[in-house]
Amino acid sequence: MCCGCSVRPLHEFRTESKYQNNIHVDVIAGKNGQMLRGYLQDLIRDLDISDEKYVLYVNLQEKRIPYALADDCNAQRVKINLIANIVLKNAEGKNVVVTPVTGSTTRNIANAQGDVLLSMYDGINGAVLKDLAFRIVENLKVALVK
Repeated sequence: MCCGCSVRPLHEFRTESKYQNNIHVDVIAGKNGQMLRGYLQDLIRDLDISDEKYVLYVNLQEKRIPYALADDCNAQRVKINLIANIVLKNAEGKNVVVTPVTGSTTRNIANAQGDVLLSMYDGINGAVLKDLAFRIVENLKVALVK
């Protein structure tokens, strides 16, 4: 909080909102990581789990694979693989869930008219991140849901 004013930074966590349904999603690096974190928080809000508190750590990696080569050997499309290595820890710091979760999408790079819009999201639309968040939450449900 700033001195002498009522302005709160956007990145500040309030204690009442740190945990949603007893799971805190730690900060995920990058633009795509922040979008993924938002989707995760939305999905976790609807879970019905135990009273124990957990912290979810996600390491998001992106791998781009060019394919569909033209005659001049320039790639026409790119496959974007997202790998989310998730670790869910309980209050004692014990790992409850440790697993990689993947998602992928493709993009036409030879004739990409939406480059300006897609550049805001590092070339990845929200649909693949929403799907990845859903897959992560499904992995959490297996271990936590009553």
